[in-house]
Amino acid sequence: MSNSKTFFFQTHRRTLILSCAAFTFISACGGGGGGSSEPSVSYTSVLSGVNEVSPVATIGSGTGTATLVTSTRALTGSIQLTNLTATAAHIHQGASGANGSVIVTLTDQGGGKWAVPAGTVLTESQAAAFTTNGLYFNVHTAANTSGEIRGQIPSGTQATPAPSPNTGY
Repeated sequence: MSNSKTFFFQTHRRTLILSCAAFTFISACGGGGGGSSEPSVSYTSVLSGVNEVSPVATIGSGTGTATLVTSTRALTGSIQLTNLTATAAHIHQGASGANGSVIVTLTDQGGGKWAVPAGTVLTESQAAAFTTNGLYFNVHTAANTSGEIRGQIPSGTQATPAPSPNTGY
């Protein structure tokens, strides 16, 4: 090999090695994944009229997810509705079979999707209720202003552990 070819291959080999080392360092430190590295708890919910207090006969239904970052009490989530037009949607604090107060007003995203507003943080008592089946989604319509479908946000569905500091996972 001529000196210019040797220099070219050595330079590109060094660049490749440095690029791989940088990627490995970023991955090992938990960066570059795009997701939260905080431990969180995520729950799913099925919304229906039979869960309302008192039950409502409706063809409307929905599914929801909610995720709580345990260290900061930051809440994210959304519901997707089927066969109904909502006028409002909330997360309430209350046990199954009991009505409770509104703690989060969801925002209409269009297409039957309602979401927890960005930056929502629960109080300590609300976060405790989240992990003990004490919160629920409630969807209101013109026909049922007190609520047409409801879904308890259950406890124990799934916990996401903190990433390992050595792997980034």
